[in-house]
Amino acid sequence: MDTGLPHRFPRLRVAGDLLVGWSGNVVGALDLRDGSVRWVHQPTSYQNNHGAIAASPSGVVIGPFGGAVMEVIGLDGTARSTLDQLGDITELRQIGPVVDDQVVVRFAVRRWEASIALISLTG
Repeated sequence: MDTGLPHRFPRLRVAGDLLVGWSGNVVGALDLRDGSVRWVHQPTSYQNNHGAIAASPSGVVIGPFGGAVMEVIGLDGTARSTLDQLGDITELRQIGPVVDDQVVVRFAVRRWEASIALISLTG
C-alpha cells in the first residue's frame, strides 16, 4: 500500500530469533517465539533518520544520526560500538544490505553525492 510517506529505511528487521526495530526513540527486540520483549536499547540520540536499521544473526546496526552516526548493538541488547559524527557527513542515505555480517551504508558527504562504507556486525 502506498501511503505517500517516504520509506527510505525499513523499520523492522529479523535478527536471529528476534524482531528488532525502532519504537519511538528507542530500539527494541521481541522474541519471535513468544512475543516477549527481550531488550530495549537507548540510542545516543533520538530517532531522526527514518528508522534506519539493519540486522543479521550476529547483531543490529542503527543510524539515529543525532548523536552517533551509526551504532552496533549485540543480540543481547548491549552497545558494541559507535561511529561518531564525522565532520563532512551530512546525511545517511542508505543502510543495507547485510553481506557476511557487514552492513553496506551510503552517506552523503558535503559536496559529493555519496561515500560507501562497510560496518561490521560482529564487534
